[in-house]
Amino acid sequence: MNTLKGLYPDYEPNIAFYNAEVEDEPACVMVDLNLEEYAPVEGYEYICVVKVLAPEGASINGDKIGRLDEKLTEHLAEAYGAVWAGSLNWDDEVHIFYYLTEEIDQREILQFPPVKAAKYDCIVEIAPEPEWDTYLALLYPDDYGRLEIENRELLGEAQDEGDDFSRARMVTHTSDFDRQEDLKAFCTEVERMGFRVVARAEAPEADGDFPYSVEYAKVHTLLDIPKITLELLELTLAHDGYYDGWLNTSDADIDNL
Repeated sequence: MNTLKGLYPDYEPNIAFYNAEVEDEPACVMVDLNLEEYAPVEGYEYICVVKVLAPEGASINGDKIGRLDEKLTEHLAEAYGAVWAGSLNWDDEVHIFYYLTEEIDQREILQFPPVKAAKYDCIVEIAPEPEWDTYLALLYPDDYGRLEIENRELLGEAQDEGDDFSRARMVTHTSDFDRQEDLKAFCTEVERMGFRVVARAEAPEADGDFPYSVEYAKVHTLLDIPKITLELLELTLAHDGYYDGWLNTSDADIDNL
């Protein structure tokens, strides 16, 4: 039986979550970010969606669904080598997504004891999807989802280190561009926002994506990170670039900025 770990021994899951909108409704997406490196995986040509529906007048119990997701994932991985791609909590439903090497009988899921014991209505849909469109287009985060994930991770590290989020410090940001013209236009606008360009790389690397890079810095607090990074992301996107995150340089001498 094929398994993803068997095909790619270096693969390790990296589970993250972010908020999004699906059909104009708020949704919470959980996703294995590390699958993007391998997707689409040859041989895993079927998508299986397990839709768990809240009873009428009730809501989904997150802890209960989490345990169900874990048990079902373990069962499908052991029995069929299934790959868990992510889940979507949306509009009083939870959709759990797997990729399979073969089309299996839906009863294998519907009659699985933890599914029956959960007492939720469940719908199972299995269909060919060799290009992994659902994972790549729906589950995998766009630039805004990526920003939310990265900010949560970096701010969590700062909190664990006991950082004072209200203390001003120099924070360095990076944006990358395909064209030198876009880099220069971006630098002009970001300087108007009070940032100072501290490093610029304008020599494109052979076959590299976004070869023109700029680092720019400003004194602000970590409390400002969500607002400032969103503004910088949108400005970078307006110039067809890639916002590459920020560095907390809290020990720097801000008088030198």
